[in-house]
Amino acid sequence: MSEAAKISLRQRAEKEARDFLVVFAYVWFLLAILSLHRTLILSEAHIVQHQGLTFVKALAFAKIMFLAERWRFGEIFESKPLIWPVLFKSAAFAALLLIMDIAEEALVGRFWPKLAAHNADDFAANNTQMVISAAVLTFAALMPFFALRELGHTLGDKPLRDLFFKKRMNFIPASSETGEGRR
Repeated sequence: MSEAAKISLRQRAEKEARDFLVVFAYVWFLLAILSLHRTLILSEAHIVQHQGLTFVKALAFAKIMFLAERWRFGEIFESKPLIWPVLFKSAAFAALLLIMDIAEEALVGRFWPKLAAHNADDFAANNTQMVISAAVLTFAALMPFFALRELGHTLGDKPLRDLFFKKRMNFIPASSETGEGRR
């Protein structure tokens, strides 16, 4: 393999790793907050166990989101206004996350029956409200993530990153240089 091919392969692997880490960090944060919310609402005492499962679930879910993006999931909205792919992807991944949450509950019941038995009464009584609440919260929390992703695809990752992490004075429109506009 030539030196140039090795460098481009290495650069591509580093970019893929950075992209995956961004997805994973957001998903882990989202799932940790949702898990904490659920734990507090149900007055559960197993906060640490839920956070450990959250890490594993975030890895799996981030990998699914990462691969779906690479396979161009939702590309039917590519020529539509940005709101449509944002809403579609937020809804689709919120539904997928709920399915994973139900699977997690089944796994907890299978491997930790005492923990599941403790939560079974609360979970059964609040199942419909919990599913609806989790769906709405997840949908709402995924919208900013997908909005920024879609903006990055449209504007380019570097300009979007520059807008967020460089001094804003570098990005004021030309009309502002004449004294008009925002200060």
